[in-house]
This record gives sequence, C-alpha cells and structure tokens, in this order.
Amino acid sequence: MIKKIVCVLFLTFTIFGCIHKPYYTETRLIMGTVVEITAQDKDAINAAFFEIERIDALMSSYDPDSEVSRLNKKRELKVSYELLNLIIAARNFYDITGGAFDITIGPLVRLWNIKEYMQMEPERIKIPTQAQIEKVLSYTGINFIEIDEKDSIIRLTDKRTRLDLGGIAKGYAVDRAIEILRQSGLKSALVNAGGEIYCLGKKAGRQWTIGLENPQKTDAFPEVFRLKNRAVATSGNYEQFFIYRNKRYSHIIDPRTGYPADNNISSVSVFAGDCLTADVLATAIFVLGEVRGAQLINKFEGVELKIITR
Repeated sequence: MIKKIVCVLFLTFTIFGCIHKPYYTETRLIMGTVVEITAQDKDAINAAFFEIERIDALMSSYDPDSEVSRLNKKRELKVSYELLNLIIAARNFYDITGGAFDITIGPLVRLWNIKEYMQMEPERIKIPTQAQIEKVLSYTGINFIEIDEKDSIIRLTDKRTRLDLGGIAKGYAVDRAIEILRQSGLKSALVNAGGEIYCLGKKAGRQWTIGLENPQKTDAFPEVFRLKNRAVATSGNYEQFFIYRNKRYSHIIDPRTGYPADNNISSVSVFAGDCLTADVLATAIFVLGEVRGAQLINKFEGVELKIITR
C-alpha cells in the first residue's frame, strides 16, 4: 500500500517558563517507503530504525535471503517464532475479513503488473485474461498454508503459492519500533512508515497532530486529528492506478476475485490501538467497500474508520 495522504503537522508553540528536551526527526528509506521517526533520543531513534531494518530483512519477499523468500522457495520451513505468529495473525485476519485480506496474493499482484502498466502507453497494456486470473486464483488462499504451531513449521501445499507480507509487515514494524522506543525509556515519539503512523504519548504536553488530506480536494487543508497512544493507517487508489479502455484499475487487488478492487472509495483511514491492526483493516476495508467495511469495523473494539469516496 502506498499511503501519502497522511501528513504529520508539527506545530510550533512558544511556551514561556517551560523548557522541553528537543525532538529529533530522522528519515530513512526502508521497506520500499520513507520511514520517519521523531523522538527525543538519537540513540533510541537509531535502535528503532535498526529494528525496522531487521524486520524488513526477515519478511521482505523482494530479498532472496529473507526468511519469507526461503519459505517461498522451499515450500516447507521451520520458521522463527516471530514469523510464525505473524502468519497466524494473517490467517485470523483472512477469516474475519472473509478473504479480503490474504497474504498469498503475491502471484495476483505480479500477474497484474500494475506498477509497469502505470508507465505504459494505453495501447501497449494487456490486462490479464479471465483464464489467467482463474489459474492464479486456483493456488491463492489461506487454505494453501499449513501451520504446525508446535514445531514452528510452515508448509505451502502448492508449489506455486507465494507469501507476500507487504500488507501486514509494515504495520508490525511500526509497532516494534514503538516498543523499542518505549524500552529506551521514552514516553513520547512518533513513527511514520509511508503513512502507517503510531503516536506515542504527547509531544510537549499536547497530543500529536495528524493531518489527513482529501484526495478529492487536494487544495483543501488536511483534516486534523489529535492522537495519543494510537495508530492510523491509510489505504487509497488515488496514486497507483492505470486507465485501460476508459476504466480505472487500482493497485489494490481483491484476493477473492483476482481483479483490482472496484468501488467508489478513494481512501480509507483506520484508527486503532496498534499499527498492525490499522494496516490490515485499511486494506481489507478498501477491498470490501463502504458498507461491508463499516460492518467489519464493528467487530473490533476501539477501532475507528474514516472513508473518503469519489
């Protein structure tokens, strides 16, 4: 998910008689996106970045040496406790979303090749045929993953099935970075991984200020939300898409149909107590649509939803 409609608004206040330890902000390119960490301890910031890099090295499907890539290649692997738990969490989200969130979606994403289509002239685009989509769907789904929790073994029962944790790993990485910052003794920090945001505590006595832009009204000032110990994740189709024969195709694939999600949603923002949940639900709700997405949110306590339609 590319999420760029979320911005952090750092407002400057002059507070006479109060001296606050300065905040530092560092930005790095990790997990295919810009990651920004703001906190009051440079060493803690570096430790948090190291944790995100560690998770990327573990779970990236683009790194041939990652644990996920080795599992995809071998189809059976004794995995780390960390990866095991994340796959179990993904299975649970698959069930509760009715298949709208699926970590076996990788082959469908590659079939559609949307990033390349975005750079092509319309006459050069050749979208997948129904037969091609049905073929890939025949080995897509959580039922192709066997989980041996006792021995920490994951099996892919079809040699063509591939795991892609892109829809859950980034939110998990943000949560882990926040935990590292907490362990460093910090009570105030912000981690933003390409729009996956967690706000820890307050900044200088005030809740963190987050602005959500409306992709339908790009000239309008962002809608402001104030967060403390909360996460927000946004999923949208306003940047990554292509037009073919007057039809708009989003980069967000519906795992149930094999086609790009097709509804009137422009963006979905989910507010939750952790970034992993917000990340997954933002994608799933974009796939499900406005009505079923709102029904899904009702299954989760303390989760809020902001949908912008076209």
